[in-house]
Amino acid sequence: MGRGTQKVFLVTGFPLFTARKLILHIAQSEENYVAVLVPSKFEKRAKSFIENNNLKTNVRTIIGDIATMHLGFSSEEYRFLLNNVTDVYHFASIYYPNTPDDIIKKVNILGTKNIIQFVKDTGRDVPLNYLSSCMVFENHSGLAFEEPVVQSRYSCFLYKSRQVAEMMIMSESNLLWRIFRAPLIGGDSTTGEAEKLDGFYALLYLLFITDMKFPLPIPHRGTAPLNIVPIDYLIKAVYYISKNSDSTRRIFHIVDPNPVSIKTALDAISKETGKKINMFYPPSNILTSLLKINLLKKLIPNYIPLFDVLNQFIIFSHTNTDKYLKGSGIEAPHFENYLKPMIAFVRNRIESNKRNAEEIQTDDPYGE
Repeated sequence: MGRGTQKVFLVTGFPLFTARKLILHIAQSEENYVAVLVPSKFEKRAKSFIENNNLKTNVRTIIGDIATMHLGFSSEEYRFLLNNVTDVYHFASIYYPNTPDDIIKKVNILGTKNIIQFVKDTGRDVPLNYLSSCMVFENHSGLAFEEPVVQSRYSCFLYKSRQVAEMMIMSESNLLWRIFRAPLIGGDSTTGEAEKLDGFYALLYLLFITDMKFPLPIPHRGTAPLNIVPIDYLIKAVYYISKNSDSTRRIFHIVDPNPVSIKTALDAISKETGKKINMFYPPSNILTSLLKINLLKKLIPNYIPLFDVLNQFIIFSHTNTDKYLKGSGIEAPHFENYLKPMIAFVRNRIESNKRNAEEIQTDDPYGE
C-alpha cells in the first residue's frame, strides 16, 4: 500500500452495516485501497467479510480501538497509516439511545476526538468524512438547514453526543471535513437487506409479530414527513460527494427530497401486507410516556430510535446535497418503490429465525 496515485481510505465503524456497505462500494475500484479499523472482538468477522466478498487485494483490516490513543494501533501501524491514508470515513458510533452515557461518550465523543487527532497527525490535507445523524435536531421543529446546530436542550445524551462530535470537527480551522447527516436508514432499495430489525424495520417487525392487535401511537396525526432513505442511496451519495474536493467544510443532509407522510407510509404498508394498522393520535407528552412502558420495549426491538424520529415534525433542507449530486444520476428512490423489498426481507428474516430457533439481532455492536 503506497500513496502515488492510489487512494487509501481509513474506514471506522466495522461491523456496522453502513461501514460494510461503504467498504464494498469503495473497493469496487481496484485503484482504491481500504484500511478498516476493526475492534479485536470482531477480527474473525472482519476476515470472513473480506474472504466472502473477495476483497483480499484491496482491503486490509487493522485491529484497533476508536476510543484509545493512536486508535489502539501499534506505533508502526500508526506511522504507516499517517504516511499513506488519503481519506478518512468516520462511521463508528453508538446508535441506540438506551446505551449507557459513559459508553456513548467513549465512542461518539472520545472516538471522534481521536480520529481528529489522527487526521491532524498526518500533517497533510486529509479529508475527514463524518457520518452523523439528523437527530442532532432533537426537540427541533420546522425547517432544518445544513448548518451547525447550536441548540443546547437535548432529552437524550446520544443525540447531544452527535452534536458535540460535529462541533469538535468543525472547530478545527485547518481540518478539511464533511459532515453527512442521515435520517432513518432503510435497507437496500433493491433487496431490502438490512443487518438488524431496528429503525423502520422495528415497525415492520411489530406488524408481523402482533398483527397490530393494539393501536399504534402516531404523533402529529401522521402528517409529519417520514425521514428515511435506503442504505444504498446513502452510501452512493456520501461517496460521490466526498470525491469532490470543493465539497469540504460543508454539511450535507442525505434525505429524501420528497418524503411521504407517516400516515401515507403506514397506509402503504397496510396495503402491501394486507394487515390493518390501527392508529391513534395521543399528544406528544402522552406519547413519550407510552414509549417508556416496558411492554413496548419487549414488543419492539430498539423502538426508541424509531419513535424519536417519528415524533419530529421537521423539513430537512438539502441544498448542499442537491448541488453536489447534480448530474450524478444518484437520486433518492421514492419510498413506495423500495417498501416491498423491505417487507419481504423482514418476513423472510422472521421465518428463517423461527426455523433456526434464533433470536432477532437487536444489539449495538459498539454498545459493548
